Amino acid sequence: MGTSACSGTRTETRYLPFFVLSQISQYPTVRGFELPIAGRIQREVSELISLLICYQMMSEVPSRCIAGVDEAGRGPVIGPLVLAGIVIKEEHSEALIEWGVRDSKRLTRKRREVLELTIRRIALQVEVLEISAAEIDLRRSSKQSLNTLEAEWMSTILKHLQWDIAYVDAADVIAERYGRIIQTHLQTEKPIVSEHKADQNYPVVAAASILAKVRRDRRITELHKQYGDFGSGYPSDSKTRLFLKKWLSKHDTFPEIVRQSWETARKLLAARKQETLQ
Repeated sequence: MGTSACSGTRTETRYLPFFVLSQISQYPTVRGFELPIAGRIQREVSELISLLICYQMMSEVPSRCIAGVDEAGRGPVIGPLVLAGIVIKEEHSEALIEWGVRDSKRLTRKRREVLELTIRRIALQVEVLEISAAEIDLRRSSKQSLNTLEAEWMSTILKHLQWDIAYVDAADVIAERYGRIIQTHLQTEKPIVSEHKADQNYPVVAAASILAKVRRDRRITELHKQYGDFGSGYPSDSKTRLFLKKWLSKHDTFPEIVRQSWETARKLLAARKQETLQ
């Protein structure tokens, strides 16, 4: 993967020091002066970083491959749940920190999209899984908890990746138990580090959270175009609640993008049925 990421890269930039690359990735201009790569700044910087990583990898000795898995969209009543997994060389964790990779919730959308390009170029493997609202409702109808389902879906991600040790953001109140559930699904003895706030403690998990969040954001944008602006999709969002009420009043049911097993949706449906009986 490293070789393909290097193809077509502008070789005259290969001597730029690393700290310059990290600074360029944040600012399109410096005190009013246009940079040589103005207009395509983020894409070019991503290619420069890829080139630097390629050169580093040529001289590195083999090391452990670490995986990180996280999700985006666990709580919303509208839209998919997205899980992402990434594999990198262990020593590249420091590079992720240098580039500003952190918990996706602490980054702007624009910054996440820039970092996604960099993450995908240095990753050995990437796997993204989308779970639709309908699939979530179907699985929860069999009395399976969302925690149990997330552990199963994270194991699905890890099955498609090659890793020596995996780090996951625990959804269970007992983090160690969550890790054991994933190990059971995988039928593996390979170590899985399951922790709360893993996206804050491990750069590889933060990188996975960024990929998951970027994918969900794009899906939400697509759904806005199809169904109208329903806000973030979270129950706490007044725009989301208003959208649900108006849609239900007009159609007597919710569109397929709504998680009808969520309490917010159930209460609105119950209230609507009560209205029709009066």
